[in-house]
Amino acid sequence: MIYRVKLKNFYSFKNEVEIRFSDDKKESISSTYFSDAFGNRISKVAMFIGPNASGKTNILKIIPFLSYFICDSFRPSGGLEEEIIFKPFFFTNKKEHSYFEIDFSDNNRRTFYYKVEMTTDRVFFEKLDIRELGMRKSRNIFERKYSNKDKKYNFKFRDRNLFGLSIKDAAKIRDNVSVISAAAYSNNEISKEIYSYFRNKIISNSIAESGKIDNKTDDFLEAINFLRSRLDIKKEVEDHLIKFDTGVKSIIVDEKGNNESPKIYGRHNYFGNEYDLPIKYESTGTKNIISTLRLILPSLRSDLGAVVIDELDSDLHPYMIPEIINIFTSKEYNPKNIQLIFSSHSVQAMNNLDKNQIILIEKDGKSGVSDAWHLSDVKTKEGKKIRSNDNYYGKYMSGKYGAIPNFDN
Repeated sequence: MIYRVKLKNFYSFKNEVEIRFSDDKKESISSTYFSDAFGNRISKVAMFIGPNASGKTNILKIIPFLSYFICDSFRPSGGLEEEIIFKPFFFTNKKEHSYFEIDFSDNNRRTFYYKVEMTTDRVFFEKLDIRELGMRKSRNIFERKYSNKDKKYNFKFRDRNLFGLSIKDAAKIRDNVSVISAAAYSNNEISKEIYSYFRNKIISNSIAESGKIDNKTDDFLEAINFLRSRLDIKKEVEDHLIKFDTGVKSIIVDEKGNNESPKIYGRHNYFGNEYDLPIKYESTGTKNIISTLRLILPSLRSDLGAVVIDELDSDLHPYMIPEIINIFTSKEYNPKNIQLIFSSHSVQAMNNLDKNQIILIEKDGKSGVSDAWHLSDVKTKEGKKIRSNDNYYGKYMSGKYGAIPNFDN
């Protein structure tokens, strides 16, 4: 589970932005939250909403970026000349530092607090704290800080053997590599747990360094191939296609011999008779529903921590988004409390969420700087907080919360 992320100088975000996926204030009781062993109330769903080109995709990149940096920045050989794969704020000096924080837990026995400061060339500061279940405070595991004066790193380890690295070994870690990534190769318990969390417990839909890849055809074909081998998930997808009133009753895969590609059909009812329509004639929305459900449904049956989806509403009717949200908030479909973190233009879905679960994104037209804030942080003209029973959709559309297109620029 992810509790919180913070970023600065990252793509279109120049200034510091903090996003919370937990609610310590406990202002409302809702099935869209769950409690962990530490007593934190964690949101099952978080929605980023704002105009086109406001920075929604950019802010979602923070999680897959940290996943890459923690898991893949270290390689036993090579990589010395490579830059760290991200972009600082587009219109700033590349030497300005970028800053990231993430608080997360893989289970109910320890919580991790990770901080890192860097440019694309070098890590300047890296720190990991852990709070064990039953402990009142967190404890520091390691700290790494670059000295511009001495041109070297200074390290602090709570226990030299705790993280699988000696000070001497740590000093050999390259400038563009995470200590966690390097320590994972030392077969250390803590580093392996963190590595496994980011490698295996978080999935995202094509959020790459260059942006969201337009590969919908490949996504759909991959989904069909997956469903051919997982008939249990295929049945769930078909049940939802019926519920969503797509007209498709089932997906028919006509397997061919001689290594020929199978023919795929959507089965429809027409006045009591069944007809199989070649899948290429199904709507783009129907295909995208299948691709999205293929990503979501297996995730809810696994030990994942979070599903990160950019443009969840792509080619979908706005009424579909609340239904997908309901899948994640349902105890039946989501008994393991997997988090859904997504961006969308479906403003109607705002009324299906709590004000703490809605994050508004806006970009300043003059500076090109994106900003993000929780709806719960918005105040009325009288200085009062937004009420939990407000019509979020109506007030957002009227411009009271900001983060809407400005056609006067």
